[in-house]
Amino acid sequence: MNEAEATRELALRLLAPQFPGDPRPYDAQLLVGQTPEGFTNDIPLPDGCRVLGSLVRSQWSVEVPFDTDQSPEQIRGFYETQLTASGWRKVELFQGIGGFTMGTELQHAVFC
Repeated sequence: MNEAEATRELALRLLAPQFPGDPRPYDAQLLVGQTPEGFTNDIPLPDGCRVLGSLVRSQWSVEVPFDTDQSPEQIRGFYETQLTASGWRKVELFQGIGGFTMGTELQHAVFC
């Protein structure tokens, strides 16, 4: 995969709509194939994952898509173990029923 293809793959993954009226800022920084400096000091990445890049919207909003051979359940377990051990707590969000949903199944968790 050349750099242009990697950039396109990263941009499409990061810029896909998250939800209607998404209020996040537009002055974002796109980093191809890397995380922001110091990011992995705070947020661990699973062994063997391939980082596609990062979208930095602000110092509090960083998205890092990666590919891995691990299942979604394994990745969720990895983050639950790693983040709670570092003092983070998992927050349960309201999961409303109805309305429109994306065509793919999303698996997510929120930690503070």
